[in-house]
Order: sequence, then structure tokens, then C-alpha cells
Amino acid sequence: MGILYLGAIFFKKSLLSWNVEFHREPAEMTMPGDHSFLETPGEELPRLAEKTVQQPVKASTLAYCPTLDLLALATVEEKVYVYRLNGQRVVGGASKTPGLSIQTIHWKPNGQLLAVAWSDNHVRLISPETNRVIHEINISLAGESSITCLGWGTSLPQGSAGQSRAAASGQGLDSLFRHATGEHASDALPDLPRDLASLDIEGAIPKLSLLPSGKDEDAFSSRATMDAMFSPLKGTEDEAVDVLVAGLSPGKVYVTVYNCFEIGLFHLSTASRLLSNCRPTLHRSHPSSSTHTLLLEQQGCTYFVPMDLRFLSLSASGEHLSLLASKSTQLQNLLRYITQVQVIMLSEWKACQELPNRFIQSFNDISPDSDFVHATYHLAASGHCWPEMKEWLVDILSERGHKRWEKSISSGYELIRRMVHEHLLPALERCAVVVCRLRGLCRYQHSNSSLGLSLTDLNSVLDSTSCLTLLAHHILHRSGVEARLFTSFSTWLRHEIDVQSYDPGSSSNDPAEKDIEIDYPKLLDYIKGPMMNSYLSKFLASDSSTTEGSIVNGECPTYEVFKKSLAKLECGRLADERVLGLRELTSFLARRCRALFVQIAEAQKRNVLFGAPIQVLADDAASITDMKMLMEDDTVVAYIAARGNFHTHRLFILRIVLRVENGLSSVSAVEAASMGVGSGVIKDIRFVDDEHLLCLWQSQGKQTTTHLPRGAQAYSRADATHLLKLSYKPSTGNPSRPAYVAWTPPRTQSAGPGIFTQEPSTTIADGAIFSNHIRHTFPADSFRPAHIEVNGRKGRRVVCVLSQDRQRYKIFDLGEDQASNEHGEDEPSLDKKEDEDVDMMSG
Repeated sequence: MGILYLGAIFFKKSLLSWNVEFHREPAEMTMPGDHSFLETPGEELPRLAEKTVQQPVKASTLAYCPTLDLLALATVEEKVYVYRLNGQRVVGGASKTPGLSIQTIHWKPNGQLLAVAWSDNHVRLISPETNRVIHEINISLAGESSITCLGWGTSLPQGSAGQSRAAASGQGLDSLFRHATGEHASDALPDLPRDLASLDIEGAIPKLSLLPSGKDEDAFSSRATMDAMFSPLKGTEDEAVDVLVAGLSPGKVYVTVYNCFEIGLFHLSTASRLLSNCRPTLHRSHPSSSTHTLLLEQQGCTYFVPMDLRFLSLSASGEHLSLLASKSTQLQNLLRYITQVQVIMLSEWKACQELPNRFIQSFNDISPDSDFVHATYHLAASGHCWPEMKEWLVDILSERGHKRWEKSISSGYELIRRMVHEHLLPALERCAVVVCRLRGLCRYQHSNSSLGLSLTDLNSVLDSTSCLTLLAHHILHRSGVEARLFTSFSTWLRHEIDVQSYDPGSSSNDPAEKDIEIDYPKLLDYIKGPMMNSYLSKFLASDSSTTEGSIVNGECPTYEVFKKSLAKLECGRLADERVLGLRELTSFLARRCRALFVQIAEAQKRNVLFGAPIQVLADDAASITDMKMLMEDDTVVAYIAARGNFHTHRLFILRIVLRVENGLSSVSAVEAASMGVGSGVIKDIRFVDDEHLLCLWQSQGKQTTTHLPRGAQAYSRADATHLLKLSYKPSTGNPSRPAYVAWTPPRTQSAGPGIFTQEPSTTIADGAIFSNHIRHTFPADSFRPAHIEVNGRKGRRVVCVLSQDRQRYKIFDLGEDQASNEHGEDEPSLDKKEDEDVDMMSG
């Protein structure tokens, strides 16, 4: 039996080999445009994942993480989801505000954050590791505009070590990105002056403590999020600047660096009046180029506009830009942290005072003619209890009320001391370190004018920080003093409750005869002082009558003046209304920090210029699907891929060469190429790497008659969809590569024959040539591909294919460089519950 079984296997393999040989016809026997070879399935890509979602997906929001195997998408129900390859949900949530829609989503180049743009012109940055919104960018100042595209790139400023290494070695995009994200920091050449200038002591400072969850700033309740926000940069990561670009319609662009440091809003009409009502659709960048590129649509025409971020190229500012932007971002996050600590302290202090105030008010209700302080002081000093006081102690307060009172006040003092000692003071210390770092950069560098730093403003911020630090120490000291006074009062009050409620006829011992150690001086001090008028209330008052406008219009005192004011307050020689509390000083610090941020942003904003627009499409002759920027021999080149709308089987590639000098770009050449893919429809096109692109093509036409062997599976041209891998780099003598020709875009396609109406310069319809480009074939079944998304990460290139009904997707491994990294990069732990949602409105 074993011999017969082995013989059957051998016979089956022989038949399969005969089938393969039967279908491999000679090249000269295959006619151009004859796709009969597609009747047999080509090479299949390994399928990594497949999932069916409950609601249709917005195809334009499909985004694969650049560094992790995570897929982000948005559904028609306006919910954002992030899935692993196994289908487990990592992030899921929606906006609490009804009526908001998701415009677009985009990953940060290092894969640590996901940007989600909403119809209320807010961009919320979500951490997939913590499933929380860590920051919210408000672009509402753009007025009646809507976000139409997002772009997030990593750039290496001129003068940085990483940029110098990149220019010297001629590395590709993947290697540059790995250097930009600090993956190969150990490969950096030693630079002693630079290392001394960038010496950072923040790594030696203890980490900030987590804040209670459930508050407005929920980002500070996660350790992973806190580490990402406040951890110092390391290695070549110091040199990389993350630039987030949001395109708004009509005709606006908003630029942010380092996640939350906002450069500002730009009007594209400054580049050309033609762009006043345009709609930005795509943004692309390259790590070694300070010039970014934009694609804009307006009235059926598409324009290409270079955006020069000269603050990345100017040697005066580019050398220290990463340090300036990172420290400014840290200062913003510290200000948010301090503000949230202040909010918690004020709200908790107010809450702990409510219960004692209600008990005191109950005494005033039963004894309108008596004063609670007078009655309590009389009882403590003389031992004589008035009838009203006895009634209040026995019937209203009682033992249960005393426990609640003690717990409320004791926990309140303890929380204030803990918030100051564990949260406020460490944050202020970090704030002082960051401001001193910026002040040193301003004082000892000659680039302070281009950086937008002012020594006067930095000293003002540091002075406000010193005032807050002094007040924090004062609150810490006074909370300890009042807590000790309250301990004596609580012990005496519990003793008096037992004494007044004692029944002489009972067999228990008289509580009055018990030896209770009570510090009466502290008791009397508490009754006439903190019990009704706590010293801390002068600094922790949350009076709504003190508006933000009155605080802003005032002037923050200097450290010496504030120190003398506190000394006078201790002696009782200063009126209460002249005391500045925690809320006021925090507002002064925020105001001075905002003034500093505005100056820095304005200085960088002056170095953002837009080039003259170039019309690349007109009259909807084609639909642009993707754009990519490359560095070719120290020259910036932008490739634009489009599929024909009239000739649906044609693929068009535009090649725009930019010359960049001193941060200013100009177009030196515009070339175009067209490729014919036989009879069919091109559904989508995506760039994969520096050499190739993927084309999703559906064959059409009648089935070519061929004699198929028995058992062979037939995929006809009319119902099969194929993934084609094509090269887009210019080459001569290769029939499968595009042949670029110089091209001047006409204002309208009716102006004369152009690339969109002429015969394609390259045709790959020939069967022998065409078969070499097929990477995967989708038969005519329930899964009909309509959209693709490519992750072009070196060592882990995948393609996500979305079905026509937009409820199913499949992820395939492109098999690039798998020998060196079979399973991709190591992924951090994302241990989150599968069905845990995130509130998209919290930032």
C-alpha cells in the first residue's frame, strides 16, 4: 500500500509539471494584447491577514503603519479602528460630539502616533500603545475651512550630523528614515562640540508622576504616554524634525512640528491667486530635503506646488532647530501638566471644604443668634457647652458625621501635599531646566534672531516659574501646619461628642473622666483660624469672578516682589484681595509661555515659502492616485502616478525635477511617461519603494480560446483582477520601463494633443513581458478588489487590498528583503483590551 501511495503522489506531481509546461508557450506565439496566459494563476503572494468589518470602510482613510503591523481605517459610521494582523482591535472610538465626520487619517513616520482629522478642524493624535488621545491640534482659526489632507514627514535639518551622513553616503529613503528615527544611533560619528552643546540632564531627573484619570487631560494618566511626551531624545533622534502638514479647503495649509508645536496657518493665495479656492489633496516629503510638495485641485485642474521649509535648511536655525522644537514642545507639555495639576488641586480643595461647611451651616440654622466659631471656642476654652451646641454635636454631627468630616479634611490636606510634592514641584523643576536650556541657546548662540528666542521673554518665563515654585513650597508648608492643627481639633471634637452624648444612668464609664491628650493651643488656633478661614484658601480659591481677562490685563510680579508679598501676608500686613493664588500665577506663566511660542512660531513662519504652481492635469483627463519624493544625485525629484479616466487601461507618470539652493526650490524639468496595460481598467496605483509601484488592474474583453488540461483552473480576462509590479524609474532600452519625454502641460486638454491623448510611450500588453509583472491574481469570486494601500517599509513590505463592498480587506506580503528580516521589526507591546474605545474628543 505504501508503494502504491508514493506512486500516486509521484504521478500527481508529474501531471502538475505537465500542466505547467503545457501553458508555457513560446514568446513568439503570444500576440500583443493576448492575455490568454492569465487563464492559469500566476505567482501568489503570501496572505498575512483577512478580515471582514461590520460597516463599510472609507477607502481614502485606509492607512498601514510605517513601522508596525497595524492597519488603521475609518468607517462610514465615523469611527476609527486600528487592527493587528490577527484581526484584534487595538484602538477603537468615535467623537462624542454628534454630526462630526472623519476627514482623513495619517500615521507618524515612526508609527508611534495616529493623526485623525475631524470635520470640526481638530486633529487628534492617538497613541496606539495606550489607546489615548495625547494631543489635540485646534485649527479652528482657519475659519470656514475643512481639512482635506494630512501629511507627516521626518526631515533632517541642514547642519545636523544625520543630514551630513545622508548626503555623504547617498542613502535611500528607508536608510534615511532609520537614521532619522534613531535606529542606528550607534553608527553616528563622534562630534564632541555638538555633543557638549546638546548635553541633556533631563534623563537624570525623576519621571513625572501620573495624574488621576477621568480629568480633562486624560493623557497624563498613562505611563507609556507620559514617557513618550517627556522622555529626552537620544542619538540621531535629536536631529530629526517631524513636520505635520494639514491641507484645508479653500486654499490653506497648517504646519506643526514635533506633534504639537504649531508654526501657523498659511494662505496658498500668497503663491498664486489661482490657488485661493484650491483643495489640497496630497502631501509628500523626503528626510534629506527641506522642500515638501503639495498637490492641489481647483475647478477640474490639478496643480503641483513646492513648499520650502527654509527653517530646515538655514544653517543659522537648522543646526539647532531640533533642539529648539523639542524643548518648546516639552515646555508646552509641561505647561499642560502644570495647568492640569492646578485644576485638580483647586477642585479637590473645594470638594473637601463642602462637607464641613454644610455641618457648620446646620449649626447656624438651629442657632441663628449664635456664631459657630464663638460657640466652639467657648466650649474648648471653658468646657461649658451651650444647649444649641449640644444638640448639634449629638443629633446632627454625631459619631458618623465626625468620621466623614475627619476623612474629608484629612484627605484634602493629604491630597494637596501629595499633589504639590509629587506633581507640581517636579514639573516646575523640569520647566526651569527646559527654560534654562533655551536661555543658554539664546545667550551663547548667534542664531537667536532666526530662532525667534528673546532673552527678556525667557527670563520672564523663568521668573514666573520661580514665583510658582515659591508658592508651591509655601502651600506645602502651610498644608502641613494646618493638618497638624486639624488633628488636635478632630481629637477634641470626637471627645466632646462622647461627652455630650453620655447618659449618666448607663453603666459605662464617663468619657469626661478619660485622660485625652489634646494640644489646646493648636486646638484654639485651628478654631479661630483655618476652621473658617483657611490660609490655603487664599491660594487655592477657584472664584469664578476672577476672569481670564482680568488676569491677563494684570502684571505678574517679579520673584522678589512676590517673596516680599508672602512675607507680609504671613505677618498679616497685606490685604487678602492683593494675594495672587495658584490659578493666577499659572495663568501668568501660560500667558508668558504663549508669547514665547508665538515669537518662535513667527520666526519660523517667515521661513516657509511656496513656489509657483505647476499645472499637471486639466479637464479631468486622469485621476492622480499617489505621489513620491526621491533624491537622485543630490536632486529632489517628485513622481506623480495617475490613471486615465478616458483611457482606463493607461497609467501616467509625471517626473518633476526640483533644484534647491539655499532652501529655495525651482522646477528645472518636467517629464511625463505613459504606459499601456492592455485591455482593462486600472483601479488604483501606489508607489512601493524607490524603484517600483503597484498597479491594481482588472482585465476586460473576451476569453481567448485555449485548450486547458483537465483539472486546470481558469481565470478569464473578463473577471480577473491582478496586482502588477512596475518600475517607474527612467531607463533607455528596457521595453518594460517608462520612457520619459519633456512635457509642457497645456492649460486645457483641448489645446492640442498631449500625453493623455497620444499613444502610450511604453506598452506592457505583450504576454511575455506582462507575465513578468504579475505579482498576484484575484479570481472572480465574492472578493473584488477596488483599492490598495502599500507599506513601503524596508524589510516588511505589504499591500492591503480593500474589496469593492469596502467591508473586507486582505493583507499580502510583498516578500521584499525577507531574508534579512523575516518577521519585520520588533513590535512594542500593545496590551490593550480588544473592545476598549477611546474618546476622540479628549486631548
